[in-house]
Amino acid sequence: MNHWYVVHTKPNQEQVARNNLINQGYTCFFPKVRVMRLRRNKRAPVAVPFFYSYLFINLDIENTNIGPIRSTFGVRGLVRFGGYYPVISDDFINQLYAMADAGDILSLPAKEFEPNQVVQIKGGPLCGYEAIFLAKNNKERALILIDIIGTKREISMPMSDLI
Repeated sequence: MNHWYVVHTKPNQEQVARNNLINQGYTCFFPKVRVMRLRRNKRAPVAVPFFYSYLFINLDIENTNIGPIRSTFGVRGLVRFGGYYPVISDDFINQLYAMADAGDILSLPAKEFEPNQVVQIKGGPLCGYEAIFLAKNNKERALILIDIIGTKREISMPMSDLI
């Protein structure tokens, strides 16, 4: 019986591993998300792995020789604990599929912050700082209050840089 398992890939080789496994006849699912990245001094959306160095494969592990999977270019191997290969629930995969478009890019719900909520900055030059969320400027930008060198400043930054 077929179940979903996790394939551990080599760093930044998820797409290569997926393509090679599909060429061998396996069913794979490699979910990605869009993030804003700086490219040529402009912010542009880029698809990145939702689970870095991992993808999902559907197979009957009892009746399938997994040797070809391990030797596939871009693959490190199937995730296992000792001799046990953990099964990923169909419900989990179906939920990810439901959020994905034809290119396996997930549409994640927008982040909602409350006014005066403490947020962490995860991107840009202020990465690692804490700030206070004040309001949304528009769909993609937020107004935050940050304490820099003992001085509080209101700044606007991308919502994608906040957690």
